Amino acid sequence: MIDGGVVLPVPFLDIRDRVDDSGNEQGLLGLAFHPDHADDGYFYVNYSWDPPGSGLDRTRISRFTAGTNANVADPGSELVLMEFDQPCANHNGGDIQFGPDGYLYIASGDGGSGGDPQNNAQNPGRLLGKLLRIDVDGGGAPDCNLASGQHYGIPPDNAYTDGTGGAGCDEIYGLGLRNPWRIAFDALTGDLVDRGRRPERLRGNQLRAGGHRRRPQLRLALLRGRPALQRRGLQQCLLRAAGDHPPR
Repeated sequence: MIDGGVVLPVPFLDIRDRVDDSGNEQGLLGLAFHPDHADDGYFYVNYSWDPPGSGLDRTRISRFTAGTNANVADPGSELVLMEFDQPCANHNGGDIQFGPDGYLYIASGDGGSGGDPQNNAQNPGRLLGKLLRIDVDGGGAPDCNLASGQHYGIPPDNAYTDGTGGAGCDEIYGLGLRNPWRIAFDALTGDLVDRGRRPERLRGNQLRAGGHRRRPQLRLALLRGRPALQRRGLQQCLLRAAGDHPPR
């Protein structure tokens, strides 16, 4: 924390005891304050976690609470909302942001290696390679979630809202992403922009957001493609909006 231009000696949040930063694209990857943080003290983080006895690391989305001292959060206040496996240490994505609709958006990478060999980004049954959207203030039944408990709801106009065992994970808002490690909402237009790492990849995936609790419109900008991408066809790179049907 910085107060009056001075770095405070005590960190705002210290969770080094549970964050796995052994991989080149792992660690504490994202942080977002609840829109009502001034009243409830809630904020959310995305970090890499190595479960005891597990062969795979996981992405973990958790809620923490700032205490009476707003400059210091309580590590013991963690409430784990979501977990999903990460097969590799790269392409873990990681950014999280609250949108103008009040929902939490989670940017998920395709699981790593190179060229998405497991086709995670196009598989609606996996959370990898997706833009996820959840309602942290609503109850409900999480779908593709390895964490215990039911600590978030599913927005009714996500891409899939058919429950466990349906056509796709209900947490998905858009699919077909490579490694959206940073996303941001434009305060003036409501656009959500994903910036990838390489210009020859999908790097300008933009989602135009509407008003409060309205479904943003999806639009894709392919800035420059490699022959491999072109051979697969643009339809294989599309982000999926609610109500659309993916190519079979």
